[in-house]
Amino acid sequence: GSTANLAIILVDARTGVITQTRRHTYLVSLLGIKHVVLAVNKMDLLDFDKATFDKIVSDYKQFVEPLNIPDVVCIPLSALDGDNVVEKSKRTPWYNGKSLLDFLENVPIDLDRNYD
Repeated sequence: GSTANLAIILVDARTGVITQTRRHTYLVSLLGIKHVVLAVNKMDLLDFDKATFDKIVSDYKQFVEPLNIPDVVCIPLSALDGDNVVEKSKRTPWYNGKSLLDFLENVPIDLDRNYD
């Protein structure tokens, strides 16, 4: 297995889940990484459209389901503007999860033996 406990898969909201996304996720699964953050970036260019985010999340979760990655968290963000990177964004009122930093600081990686 890998010494990494978590991987961030960065997806451009304009293109969604592409071959590269699938390849990187497959490699993550081969390494035995149990926590994946799907960071859906450039949401600002799509006016933080919830339907677009939901479609990307649905496509990704359908792909990742058979790969034995038990913890997948999807976060809409704009790295350029900082939305949902350090603090929750007011521009995604429909998103109930944590900011990327908050998630990374609190992910329970010490409990990974429970996934084995």
